[in-house]
Amino acid sequence: AELEVTSPGGTLDEALVEQAAAVPGVRAAAGVLESFVALAGAPEQSLYVLGVDFLGSPVFEAQLPRTAVDIPDETIFVAQPDSVAVTEQLAHRLGLDEGGTLRVTAPGGERSLRIRGMVRDAAPARLFDGAMLLMDLPGAQRLLGHEGCVDRIAVQLARGAQLDDVRTRLAATLGSAAVVSTPDARGQQSESLLWSLRTMLATMSALAVIVGVLIVFQTVAVSVQQRRREFAMLNAVGVGRRTLMGLCLAETAAIATIDLFQKDRTIEK
Repeated sequence: AELEVTSPGGTLDEALVEQAAAVPGVRAAAGVLESFVALAGAPEQSLYVLGVDFLGSPVFEAQLPRTAVDIPDETIFVAQPDSVAVTEQLAHRLGLDEGGTLRVTAPGGERSLRIRGMVRDAAPARLFDGAMLLMDLPGAQRLLGHEGCVDRIAVQLARGAQLDDVRTRLAATLGSAAVVSTPDARGQQSESLLWSLRTMLATMSALAVIVGVLIVFQTVAVSVQQRRREFAMLNAVGVGRRTLMGLCLAETAAIATIDLFQKDRTIEK
């Protein structure tokens, strides 16, 4: 999709999909609903739910070609709201077969989904190591408790349409509650957030190193101060300052190595 419509407040009214599709210069528009649910009995395993109108809209042909989605009976798949297509990786990992049942924990509690399709080598199937569930949009809305809502609207432009002109018309048609942007804008926003996180972590790491150096310096300084009498006696019997300094450094290195080894063993446990 060349454009997408989102809302700062969260979800969008599904009725906006038809309004977007009717804007001049728009070839097709389709709603997308996505979220995560837990595998029933194994809450630590999350499954990515993707709800799209992939049977009736050409918007998702590139990501979900019909040759990559095996649905024996498309009519039943669309008619039954509990229909789901799982990736072959997930089916192999969980021992699932077509026609079987998959229980998940959704916002409304535990739900049973009927496996009526398999997703082969498609781009979304590679997300999260294949832990993805593909559903028709109404079924996903019912599962996630978002009836009549979508997370975003994917928009394809008609041939020869100018992106900026269509974006302006979409913004005017859909109103201030909708934000029209290119899909790249979400990637740039995520990259900006990640850059801020990396900067913060790098700053914290540098401060931790500085604090660690000061602690080590203070510890060694106190140790040397407390043993001035012993050092003076060693110096008096012929042990030079350079040798004493080497002994102190060797002792510090040995203690640091032992402490690091103990911490590694603690982390492993």
